[in-house]
Amino acid sequence: MITAREATLDRLVVQGSIGSVVIDKRKYKLVAYFSDQMHSSGQKAAKVIGCKTTTVPAGNDFRLTKQALEQAVAKNREQDLIPFFVCGTFGTTNTTAIDDLPGIADVAQKESLWYHVDATYAGSALTCPEFRPLAAGSERADSFNFNPHKWVLTNFDCLALWVADSTHLVNALSIHREYYPKAEGDTAFLPLGRRFRSLKLWFAMRMYGAEGIRKHIRDDVMQAKWLANQLVADGRFELIVPVVFGLVVFRIKPKALSDPSKVSHANTALIKAINDNGRVLLIGTKLNGNEVLRAAVGSTFGTQKNAHLLFVILKEQAAKAIIAPE
Repeated sequence: MITAREATLDRLVVQGSIGSVVIDKRKYKLVAYFSDQMHSSGQKAAKVIGCKTTTVPAGNDFRLTKQALEQAVAKNREQDLIPFFVCGTFGTTNTTAIDDLPGIADVAQKESLWYHVDATYAGSALTCPEFRPLAAGSERADSFNFNPHKWVLTNFDCLALWVADSTHLVNALSIHREYYPKAEGDTAFLPLGRRFRSLKLWFAMRMYGAEGIRKHIRDDVMQAKWLANQLVADGRFELIVPVVFGLVVFRIKPKALSDPSKVSHANTALIKAINDNGRVLLIGTKLNGNEVLRAAVGSTFGTQKNAHLLFVILKEQAAKAIIAPE
């Protein structure tokens, strides 16, 4: 976001929209755009660099749309603000929804926004050719990141960041000092002392290979879809979103209760009972004001046996939650 900020201000100076002497006075007018399903790191980054943010409501399918973004940008321009950054998500934390990446790219190009794609979790699935069509539009991004430690069998923490043009990154963060080592290109924006995260990823790639990593991801997706099918067949659960990757988002459905109005109580009780039991752990969330459960399949040593155990526990604890939802 710092790179996007500096690139935007430089462009405005070159265009003659603002003079170099008033740059600092204009920084507070910069606006970054995020979906309301975006990870909290986006808002946190905005606080760090001191820019404004606009949270754009996602649609009923939890995706950020081109139309919603266009409306938000137009409104901010009317307020004499400067749109400069937008983040599209490939696999949101809550539901693994995929934003309208091509549509966002269109708006970013038209409005001169830095377009970042956050694929921290689901980006790993792009190692498998069958998932790549889902990321159409991401090739037009200015930057793209994913976390190998989430699904590429790599120890925490390891984030892979790609930028279309590293010149902006170097210009925004470089500070030259004579005691810096000479290198081809100016790499002084990097800290001189830093962790060798890429070595961890190298070891994982050497150990498992491309096919081993793809098999791991495909097995996890297969287990997640198996779990989803079992939940639906049970009759007491409903899926909140289709299963695309390794996340299953579901809940006890209202019709399973004698009093459907107690559905939130029942699902809250179910989450607590499962975590108190301790054999498996789940994290719940709220979607459209409703309590739901999230089962993430992706452990390095996870097997179909683990998915089966989770389903057995869900059935056991759901029976208790339905009887006494409060």
